[in-house]
Amino acid sequence: FFFAMKSPFRLFFSYYCILIGVVLICSSIGDGLVIPETRLSRISSSPVGPLHESEGPPGFPNVIIYPKPGWGLSKPKPKKALEDIGKAQSAAAWILNLVEWMHWVSFPIGFWLFWTMFNHMKELGSAINPSNPTFSVFFLLFAHVSQVYGGGISGNMMHQYEGWQVAPFRNPLRTDAEPEYNDAWLRAVAYQMLFSFQTLGVVFTWVGVGGPVTGWLKRGLLLVTALVITLAPQLPHCTTVFPNLMKRIRLEKFWNRLTCGNRPVFPLSIYLFLAFLANSIVATLAYIQMFGVIDWTGTPILQSLPGLVSSLIPFLLIAFGGIYEGLRAETTFNQWDHFLAFLFLDLGLLLHVPYYLKLIGV
Repeated sequence: FFFAMKSPFRLFFSYYCILIGVVLICSSIGDGLVIPETRLSRISSSPVGPLHESEGPPGFPNVIIYPKPGWGLSKPKPKKALEDIGKAQSAAAWILNLVEWMHWVSFPIGFWLFWTMFNHMKELGSAINPSNPTFSVFFLLFAHVSQVYGGGISGNMMHQYEGWQVAPFRNPLRTDAEPEYNDAWLRAVAYQMLFSFQTLGVVFTWVGVGGPVTGWLKRGLLLVTALVITLAPQLPHCTTVFPNLMKRIRLEKFWNRLTCGNRPVFPLSIYLFLAFLANSIVATLAYIQMFGVIDWTGTPILQSLPGLVSSLIPFLLIAFGGIYEGLRAETTFNQWDHFLAFLFLDLGLLLHVPYYLKLIGV
């Protein structure tokens, strides 16, 4: 895997491997990167001392949630909200660094994927859509860009703000700011942005595979999706719609078990969720059309699977990772669940490279 990559991508992966080594060494001496709470730069309603010019405008000191001065591997101590539910142990600094690494490693994987597609543009275009090869690769490339970077930055910004801890949420719009909890309003904004980019990603996927959009049904779907992303109201959230739906179809107990006591999940507009779901169904058919023709003879496991199943593995791994994070990591608040969710996401993204190469016989 490593030596099959071009030299720029070896450099990226070497950097991340070195980073992991540093993290593990630091973890061997305990949570030495976490300093006492008294030294944490917590959010405060009033300055704790005289301000200097370098600390910012009067009344707004230059505060951060991370231990000062905020080194890349430093992480804040587990929030009180995690201590209250017995999950603080999973929020050790070295675990949070692994979680963060797993999120950012999707970027160099994305670089490699984009380079692979760019380097084999003619062959891929001819294999996917011979009548419109450039159009096909262009939109598929932007599908991955939207998902990896648009969606990735939306989620990573929220995690960076929260110290990479998945913890119980409180909404500062309804209560005073509580740094010992995660910010529910920020989470809702991040989800809205994340799913907007993920929706664009699945739209570009089926557009790229199918070629120029024809027919009133697909054109209508594109128009409705564009209107939903840009103009649709943010309420009601799935957070309230899903529990009510489960109650109506008498699956309330199942939902409570799934969400660890009906904890709020997927705080995004139900309209955006439905647009994402509709386009994901069409994108699923596009994956079957695109990768279903691959002959996996001689490849262990894949050769024994029906083409319908093998063609969807990369797409389903990404989907499973997202669902696992939303329903599991954000209800158990166990940081290892957060790590596992992105492990599935990264694996699904990574598998696109051999799939595209196999499609053109490389």
